[in-house]
Amino acid sequence: MRRGVTPCFMVVLLLACFAAAPSPAQKVRLSTLMAMVLTDSTSASVSGAEISVVGLDAPAKTDSLGEASIPKISFGVHTVRVRALGYTPLEARVIFRTDTMAAMFYLKRASMLKPASVEMDTVRISAPGVSPGLEEFESRRALGLGRFLTRADLDGVGQIDFQTLMSVRFPGLKVVPLANGEHVLASTRGSCGADPSRVGDTGRAGRSTGGSSCLSDVPCVVPTFLDGEDVRGAGASARPSELAGVEYYTGSQIPVQYRVSGSGCGVLVLWSRR
Repeated sequence: MRRGVTPCFMVVLLLACFAAAPSPAQKVRLSTLMAMVLTDSTSASVSGAEISVVGLDAPAKTDSLGEASIPKISFGVHTVRVRALGYTPLEARVIFRTDTMAAMFYLKRASMLKPASVEMDTVRISAPGVSPGLEEFESRRALGLGRFLTRADLDGVGQIDFQTLMSVRFPGLKVVPLANGEHVLASTRGSCGADPSRVGDTGRAGRSTGGSSCLSDVPCVVPTFLDGEDVRGAGASARPSELAGVEYYTGSQIPVQYRVSGSGCGVLVLWSRR
């Protein structure tokens, strides 16, 4: 080795020589941005706005409701850019620390008299007093995209059973009896989009073909998640007194991580008390 040459050959590579390699056991935690873009004056939704995360080549455009989502964002602080024709561009720093981060962005209409300026600020997403495990629930409830029952709502229902409560509180749900005497929660909007495997061998027609179906004898069973886990079978057996929160979604409102087979019938997301 010639005198004066570092072991890594270039001084700028010294840090690379001694940097500790990440442990294979360390799993990078990822988050999904659930964004809504509104005008700052009328709070009307802005469709066609482009939302991007600096360093992540996965921009998204808002739909007719002003909503868009970007998945696979690593935990930490990221800069989010929002642009729309006729509006002043916006950049905001967002802290990603839960599996789903919901944020509203308000755009100002661009002035015709002076050039548009870039507004830099930090989007602060706070939920004082949020119980552990309910961060996702509270962030989506803040956006108001679905229908929700809080712990206070559930404590006031008395002795009513879970399935009856869901059919009463959420329009579009009904309790459907199966051939074996069990009951499931199903959509009232027909059977298209149903996943017969969620009924299994106890279906009303006594068969399970899998896949989606529009057959009238297959109930449109609503997929149910408990603390993030898909609860399959005849339906959730949870008691209202055991739950800290309930979410119900249909159509484009369904969060991306809950869009599974059969979600065309709607989705129930339950959170247990800790």
